[in-house]
Amino acid sequence: MEHGFSLEPILIVLIAAVIVALVFQRLNVSPILGYLVAGALIGEHGFHLFEDQETAAALGELGVVFLLFVIGLELSFSRLRVIRRHLFGLGALQVGITALAIGAVCYFAAGYRGSVAVLVGGGLALSSTAMVMQLLIERGEISTRSGRAAFAILLVQDLAAIPLLALVPILAAQTEMAGNTYQALASAGINGIAAIVVILLIGRFVLRPVYNIVAQTKSSELFVALSLFVVLGVGYITHTAGLSMTLGAFLAGVMLAETQYRHQIEADIEPFRGVLLALFFINVGLSINVFDIIENWLPIFTVTVVLLVFKALVIFALALAMRLPVPIAGHIAILLCQGGEFALVLLGSGAALGLFPADLAALLITVVAITMMVTPLLAPLGALWEEKMRDREATASVPISASETDELSGHMVIAGFGRTGRTVARMLAEAKEPFVVVDLSIENVARGREERAPVFYGDAGRQAVLESAGIARARSLIVTVDSATGSERITTNARRLNPGLRIVARARDYEHADGLEKLGADVAIPELEEGSLRLGAEALRTAGRVDAEVETALAELRADEYEKLRRPQHGPSEGSGG
Repeated sequence: MEHGFSLEPILIVLIAAVIVALVFQRLNVSPILGYLVAGALIGEHGFHLFEDQETAAALGELGVVFLLFVIGLELSFSRLRVIRRHLFGLGALQVGITALAIGAVCYFAAGYRGSVAVLVGGGLALSSTAMVMQLLIERGEISTRSGRAAFAILLVQDLAAIPLLALVPILAAQTEMAGNTYQALASAGINGIAAIVVILLIGRFVLRPVYNIVAQTKSSELFVALSLFVVLGVGYITHTAGLSMTLGAFLAGVMLAETQYRHQIEADIEPFRGVLLALFFINVGLSINVFDIIENWLPIFTVTVVLLVFKALVIFALALAMRLPVPIAGHIAILLCQGGEFALVLLGSGAALGLFPADLAALLITVVAITMMVTPLLAPLGALWEEKMRDREATASVPISASETDELSGHMVIAGFGRTGRTVARMLAEAKEPFVVVDLSIENVARGREERAPVFYGDAGRQAVLESAGIARARSLIVTVDSATGSERITTNARRLNPGLRIVARARDYEHADGLEKLGADVAIPELEEGSLRLGAEALRTAGRVDAEVETALAELRADEYEKLRRPQHGPSEGSGG
């Protein structure tokens, strides 16, 4: 084509992505695995249909950038505070211990130089943010407790990749002059802090006013263009400061998470993120040499299994040490045991600059790519582990403990997981609001865990159970139990434990609602009267009345007739229906 540009490679990539993704979806396998296979088939180690790996790598990096931006949109500063214990505890320990152990093996057992040990240990300690976060989004687990813990670890890993990437050219230039290394790292750290401060100031004083102006134009094209500019512009600032573009994109997302435009921005960015992220996984597949794997299957198989098992054991042990429950510890251990995209970058860059032998780099790149390929197959096993272990705990009537909720703050506590409680929980889950459910029924607990809801066994009327549910740090309590005495006991104890708590309670009738409000409930909703009003509203609609008339009638009844219902009534309270 004109100007030396060829459309053929792009068409090949898109056709391969569509065909293979469709096949894998029909097989009920994650399309991510399909993209990896597509890359292996069309690359130089397959049918030689696509050889422009630099373009694929650049587009794939943009996919990761957009992914981190969307993740940032889902995590406001309040939600980041929720995962702070995992962020500064579990994540930091996982990276440090795994990197030290693998680096020690490289240095003492294999006899490689210290620079090789640092890069290999640090690189293999990192997991795949792009792979895991995409799987969590696909499976609807991003806002679960397992998802929050996994994200915290991945965020620390992404931050740890920054000095590792800065070390590569430094170690290549002067491998024995440690002073220059420390000086360069200090300079990179200062530049990084300055860049983050600039980004936060821009977000606070520039982004919101600009978005307000653009929103007033009601131009969807201009709104999309601004969102793309923010992602790439903030990423460029962090890249220029020596940090990764992904970190800048994540910070941009976090800043915009606090605005009223979050949902619209996420919807606008989603198509770009999906296509570019598919290109990233195809790029990983391009590096897989099937013939090399067959020829050297034993060392590749051994290193792959050892890496997966070792990382899983480290994460599992640290998660238990941080007082995470066994079901969640096992889930995130299986989910994060693979190598990641930053390992591919470190290994590829190190080999290109002569830091370590080409055969070692080729072996480890193949191992990392294989671990990423098996991750979509391992993810369901992690979820199955959590489900089965929770079922076992529920059968054994294990009560809720403080360790289950100690990282939550500003959450909601739901007392009861019957029909009403399930409806409330489903609405909160769809709104991605943190909550905990407590129920005394083993059957309800088991059903909730089947639905992947944070439901725990316990009597919400007991102070100890409410304390374990984090009632002192909770934003509100939703009482959905159908027992009048039970709801009164829950309301009384919750108000005593948290005077500032907002309590919304289900009541049987207005007499019961009055009693709950006297005990401390902010709002008590009498379900029978509200149900009769809804029936009356549907009757009016059936008679042909428009919605405005129906709403007016409801408002008048709530203001007038409800007051009558509060007075003592004589005679039958409910019809028998026949």
